[in-house]
Amino acid sequence: MIATSPDGQWAVIRRGRELSLLAGGAGPATAQVELPSDDADLAIVGPPSVVVAVTRGEPGPRMMLYQPPSLEAVARLDLDTALRIAAITGPRVVLVSPDGKTVIIVRIAGRALSTQIIDPQSPVEFAVGLDRNQVLFGLLRKLEAWDAVSARPLLRMQLALPPPPRVIGAAQGHVWAMQAGGDSIVVSRLSDGRPFHHPLGVSIDEVIAHPASPLLVLVTPRGLIRLHCFAHSVTVIDAPWQPGTSLAQLVVGDDIRLLGVAPGQDSEPWRVPIGGSGVPAIQVETAAEPATGKPRTPRDRTGQDGTERAAGTAPVERPDRGQRPELGRCPEPGQRPEPAARIDPGQRPEPATRIDPGQRPEPAARIDPGQRPEPAARIDPGQRPEPAARIDPGQRPERPERLSIAGARPVAVPAPPPPAPRPTRSREWREPLAVYGAELARGGDAELPVVAAESKLGQLVQRLELPAGAHRALIALYSLYLIGDPAVAIARLARALGDWTEPLGQGELEQLAMLRRRNGKVALRGAVTDLLDGASPRSIRMVGDAAAVARPGAARMPRDGRSDAAIEHELAIQFGRIAVIEGATAPGLLEARLHGATAVALAPPTTRPLPWPRDAGLVVVTGAAEPTWVTALPVVTAA
Repeated sequence: MIATSPDGQWAVIRRGRELSLLAGGAGPATAQVELPSDDADLAIVGPPSVVVAVTRGEPGPRMMLYQPPSLEAVARLDLDTALRIAAITGPRVVLVSPDGKTVIIVRIAGRALSTQIIDPQSPVEFAVGLDRNQVLFGLLRKLEAWDAVSARPLLRMQLALPPPPRVIGAAQGHVWAMQAGGDSIVVSRLSDGRPFHHPLGVSIDEVIAHPASPLLVLVTPRGLIRLHCFAHSVTVIDAPWQPGTSLAQLVVGDDIRLLGVAPGQDSEPWRVPIGGSGVPAIQVETAAEPATGKPRTPRDRTGQDGTERAAGTAPVERPDRGQRPELGRCPEPGQRPEPAARIDPGQRPEPATRIDPGQRPEPAARIDPGQRPEPAARIDPGQRPEPAARIDPGQRPERPERLSIAGARPVAVPAPPPPAPRPTRSREWREPLAVYGAELARGGDAELPVVAAESKLGQLVQRLELPAGAHRALIALYSLYLIGDPAVAIARLARALGDWTEPLGQGELEQLAMLRRRNGKVALRGAVTDLLDGASPRSIRMVGDAAAVARPGAARMPRDGRSDAAIEHELAIQFGRIAVIEGATAPGLLEARLHGATAVALAPPTTRPLPWPRDAGLVVVTGAAEPTWVTALPVVTAA
């Protein structure tokens, strides 16, 4: 069994109980370790990369984390039942029991583990990891995409899947599916759900995929076949493959290599480029076939309606525009042929005759009262039937072609919306919260909205690693703030959340000093709402742009005659991003914690700031005189 890291830096191979780590997928092994059982699943998540091993059997089911490059065991999680790795999305691993009734999402952060049990309300047939911390669950008669951060369903999906038993996985922007032991595979595009059917004529034993790779490697009795999900081309791979070889894709940007290890303890891994700049020219053996009842992609570019007529006649209709001139002549039966004749060399003298004095009376005659009935004749009912003929059923088949080739107007009209979400993204995720807050303020029962992970609120939840209960409470309180009713009764909030922990100040939000509780009501502090609103902090000034290094607790740093700028520079090098407190100390400390930075007080506060957010860091710069509470702090020296 082989597993590779998301960045292609590491590959891990399991032979029985022995686990070997390879740098870049090439031997020799940099480290080896023995697993407690040979019944195990492997994966590498990151960054930073960490090897995940889920074992079953004696001495009991467990999850172990091994840190490259030494494969040191850094964390262990004992499981109540035997579970398997069903999906991976970002730093999260989805574990599912054999009966599909137990589902656990494990978040991995370096050397730490956190678990969350979810209830999909149905046994899980399969789970597929998608982008943006989402998981696709195959449930009873439905497909649901879940947000792995909030552990809540986002939407229902419609994909063309073969009947069970089936094997399903993910590639870059696609979901592939095949019936176990079948001779064809269906690749569905996630952007619109459109399926593409690829019959091979030979049974498929295994599919080797990678979430960052658009290539699928199909293992067949006759050899290895490469399927490109975007180009829908099927090619043969020339590799030293033999039955029983363990395979995996090693993806480094656009360069993709197929990594293989033959059975045997002494076998060396081999690598074959299958994507990127180093791939040799390969001969296409089989073109991509369309999904059942649908045209293949090249024909779809010609005929937009996707019907059999468009697929069959499109190659003729694209160069031949025989119908278009008729549409141009329909509005005026007598006058429009003349402009067409002007382009003809034999008719070019006619524009000259119009300028000739003999012809000038004709334009005058049009303005003359005697000629005015002629313009009336254009609007006369005698002319109206001809525009009506465009809408006539005989002309309707041509009208979509006019829109697709004159094109740009009807087709370009939808084009402006893609840039539009950028300025309205904040409005898009806040509007459902405002609706929910209004319903909650009225005392009604409304379903808690799901907030996207890339929103301000979603980013804060990930940065603080809030559990599901605190996440739900944060959504509810910010929703009430958006409608101008920030303080809510504890009982009402507990009823909406179905839990009293956060409203009573016994949960994560209170430990992080994010709540203000007064007179039986609870609300978010101003530092929290300012951050979620996208406003600048009021009490701190951010310094540095490097990755923040967490340093919980308080410490002091002697000034030793250095200027404020020199101290800020030294601390920014040591802690990455720092937050220099320029206002009240307690709000500044909270703002620094919310932004994930270490707070710095250039002047010692007279008293210890309260409340103190959990895991908040503060460095107090001391001078000649300092308060007693600062004197007892440990000394930190800048690097």
